[in-house]
Amino acid sequence: MNEERNPHDKKVHTPGPWDVQDPLGDGPNKWIYADGLYIAEVDGEREEAEPNARLIAAAPDLLAALKDAVEYIEVQLDCSGEDTGEGAMIRLFQKTIAEAEGRPV
Repeated sequence: MNEERNPHDKKVHTPGPWDVQDPLGDGPNKWIYADGLYIAEVDGEREEAEPNARLIAAAPDLLAALKDAVEYIEVQLDCSGEDTGEGAMIRLFQKTIAEAEGRPV
């Protein structure tokens, strides 16, 4: 991993975008890839397999969007000087980010 992506030698997820592929062409299992790298497989025996695979594939984008939302809300709070519930929301978002990154909560 390069220094720009991993400056403190911490474990990080495979960068996105991730995408869902059907290796058997309409088969039951869905595979998740990132730039040609196999990430995971979702068992297709249930009707939730493809939606689950899409959700997993969206994880890097969802994490990035959540980080952006936290930064935006923090800037807005600093400007307004008021906490109208956003502080609790930020703490929930930060907890979720920490869990996704494998850091202590």
